[in-house]
Amino acid sequence: MKIAVIITDMVEDFIRMDRPLPVGEEGFKIIPKLQKLIGICRKKSIPVIFANDALMPNDFLFKSRMKPHGIRGTAGVQIIDELKPQDSDLIIQKRRLSAFFKTDLDITLRE
Repeated sequence: MKIAVIITDMVEDFIRMDRPLPVGEEGFKIIPKLQKLIGICRKKSIPVIFANDALMPNDFLFKSRMKPHGIRGTAGVQIIDELKPQDSDLIIQKRRLSAFFKTDLDITLRE
């Protein structure tokens, strides 16, 4: 069995306080730990995978109480600069809350 690290939704729309769905202080607190973890993984050639919301502007999720966020093609879906992906990292776009549902994550991990 191989190891991989999956970083989920560390994007502008969730981390920055002036964005639609900021997670608040907790999001900032984990950044140094994630930086350290990602650095170790890269040194050891452990895959780093970013799984991020990439929703459509008219997504049905926005018809409920959820604010529009993570719209595909906008700055809000960009991974925060503090965790800037490298060419060796993988980025999975997710249309739902799960990183596995109808994404390439499962097959990517199996390969």
